[in-house]
Amino acid sequence: MFKTKNTEIILFTAGAVFIQLTVCLSGSSFYLTQLTMSAYYTVVAVSLTLFMGFSGQISLCQGAFFAVGGYTAALLFKYNYNITAGLPLVMLVILVLAVMLGKSVLKLKGHYLALATLAAGIIIYKFLLSSPLMGQADGISGTGPLTILPGITVSSSLNERIFNYYFATGFMLTVYFFLKTLVQSPAGLLLKAVHADENAAEALGIDTARIKLKGFIIAAVCAGLAGFFAAHYNGGISPSQAHYTSSIKYVAIVALSGFSNLRRTLLLGMLLYFISLRGYFGVFDEAVFAVILIISMLLNYNIFSALRAAFGRTGKA
Repeated sequence: MFKTKNTEIILFTAGAVFIQLTVCLSGSSFYLTQLTMSAYYTVVAVSLTLFMGFSGQISLCQGAFFAVGGYTAALLFKYNYNITAGLPLVMLVILVLAVMLGKSVLKLKGHYLALATLAAGIIIYKFLLSSPLMGQADGISGTGPLTILPGITVSSSLNERIFNYYFATGFMLTVYFFLKTLVQSPAGLLLKAVHADENAAEALGIDTARIKLKGFIIAAVCAGLAGFFAAHYNGGISPSQAHYTSSIKYVAIVALSGFSNLRRTLLLGMLLYFISLRGYFGVFDEAVFAVILIISMLLNYNIFSALRAAFGRTGKA
């Protein structure tokens, strides 16, 4: 297990460096901006894999947690609070919100849970859209840089484009390896037990409600942190990040990746979000993601699984 993990770390790191050098040497360093945001969005999708793929639940409000993290960062800067306190504060805000929401909706199952989380996401979106404090439809702009080290910040500064690319990629990989370690631990076995048969898990004495809530909270906190950093990088946040279509994109990527494969979700998320942010889909961007979701859910078709099966190999989580 450790050998495989070390190999992955080396390959992902080498891949990140190769991409950065390639785009810079080709004179297309502006691509790093889209790659940086793709990494933040991919964090949300990868964390959702924990809740959907390994605990067998569904959430359609993951985008709302991303937005709440971003708005927390924006409000801290707007009202001149200590920015260094932003990181623990956003974690606390997301934690409280996730606990309140999770305890309310995780009693439901199947499509009832999906509808409940969708409704929660819509409520948060409408609140952000209509609240003068949150800037209404314009959101909050002018969010300043987040200082990491003296002279090094998470910001949209062109001079720090390369650093921000590596920071976002490093954050994404940190979340990925944290979640991968988690699902291979005893806690991950409990999540898988809940997914396999919730009634049987309860019969064995497993507190399924607690396990599902923990998975929900971890996914929410990861999404909130991604939103926090993305708001500083973009210089602001808008309510569109909390729209249900954003959450559907995350679900679509998780579904197309096979639901419980963190590696595929990471790779596919980076690819699809980069293409989307480059505008290749244009006005059909939302429609393309919707089609991906429909194909994945109804036909249960997975490109990666088909390719691996054709070469006689089995997938790994």
